Amino acid sequence: MDSFAEEDHNPFSDHDDFANVMPDRIMDRLVGCVNEGRKCRE
Repeated sequence: MDSFAEEDHNPFSDHDDFANVMPDRIMDRLVGCVNEGRKCRE
């Protein structure tokens, strides 16, 4: 959340830019690992 006083810490002014650069193959392994409750190393 922004910490700018002039925006009153409003969540609607939050910067939500995100670029997922993880390859699909690694993401699939990671998601499977997390969903199965295992300790992941990706």
